[in-house]
Amino acid sequence: MKSQSRNISKIGAPALFLAVVLISVAVKIGFVMLFDSGLDAFPGEGSDNIFYHTTAVNWLETGVFGDKGGIPTVGMPPGQSAFLALLYGVSGGSFAFARLAQILLLSLVAGLTFLTGKALFGNAVGFAAGLLIAVDPAHAYLAATFLSEPLFIFLMCLGIYFLVRQRVRSHWAWLVGAGICFGLAGLTRNQGWLFAGFLTLAAIVTRGRFISIRRALVGGIFTVLVIAPWTMRNYFVTGEFVPVSSEGGLTLWASNNPEFEWRQPMPMSLEIYRLPDTIQEQEVDAYYRARALEWIRAHPAQFLLNGIRKVIVLYHFDPLSARAEMSALFRLAGLIPYGLTLPIILAAIVTQWRDARLWLFYCYILFTTLLTFVFWGDSRIRAPIQPYLYLFGVLGLRQLIVWWKTRRRDDTAPLTEH
Repeated sequence: MKSQSRNISKIGAPALFLAVVLISVAVKIGFVMLFDSGLDAFPGEGSDNIFYHTTAVNWLETGVFGDKGGIPTVGMPPGQSAFLALLYGVSGGSFAFARLAQILLLSLVAGLTFLTGKALFGNAVGFAAGLLIAVDPAHAYLAATFLSEPLFIFLMCLGIYFLVRQRVRSHWAWLVGAGICFGLAGLTRNQGWLFAGFLTLAAIVTRGRFISIRRALVGGIFTVLVIAPWTMRNYFVTGEFVPVSSEGGLTLWASNNPEFEWRQPMPMSLEIYRLPDTIQEQEVDAYYRARALEWIRAHPAQFLLNGIRKVIVLYHFDPLSARAEMSALFRLAGLIPYGLTLPIILAAIVTQWRDARLWLFYCYILFTTLLTFVFWGDSRIRAPIQPYLYLFGVLGLRQLIVWWKTRRRDDTAPLTEH
């Protein structure tokens, strides 16, 4: 292992970065060609593909964010639709161009994983972690869709890398960059701006031990500045304060209701999701949220039990899928290579907690776990933290090899007379 590490260290970082990205691109294109309908076709997987596509087309044609003609909506974050609209506008509506862009985003995530590991632990650790995420089936599946995860994961990984660079070499520009990334990620999925707030809270609770309160606030301020224009737009549309989107109420109810067991009841056309005939669009989020909170207050023990189940599914190598047609792909995504490395990942997470260089990743993993406890988890929800889980796995493997070599030396050392 040590000789292999030395050999990898001799290779330049640009070459290793390029190798990780190219391997990732090859795996994801292969996935599209083997398991989907090819680059030129509209993605066959992804439940929200139609919304993002339709909204992007409407945005280009009418200049209004919404999936129904020129009618504005605040139901979903705008990031993925804006990204697709940009890709369609540049390419003349080419599906192949848009799909390659999705593939590139998650391939750059593999490159960022390498750069993050390299900055903290050297080329060998960074390359191994980057290679694991490059061949990860869950990321390959997401890259084959028009879902928001590729853009969200890229922006979050870039923001976290900026914070890592800030730790290695302090400069205010890294904090600004991280805040902008978390803001853009928040415009793609609400977790982005929520993480910026969670990071500030963690800095306050730990009294700045892994990131100073001032630095966390700088990043948080720029996150708020990025989403503020969209928040104002939402106010003009609805007359209410909606930071990014109003999807949270439905998501909360889908995960906390009398029919929930391990996973949310599907499909969304079930009776449990039926809305009153008189309800207005701007009231939908509050309606579902009120129902969810009412159920949680009435069934606290069941809420806690379901929360534990959600976390188990998040980290399980064979997560339960509510959609039968997805079971095989979810199982593949969970087992290879995540399931194979899961024991080492867990061992490293438990044993490496004193290493302050890793506290940022602990914070992100804890944030995702807490959200999962309230909502739900599977390999798709786990995908944003997968790069850092693999980084822990590589560190755990390195620790295991060092321990094994030390033990062998002790066993074979000649006995000395006293």
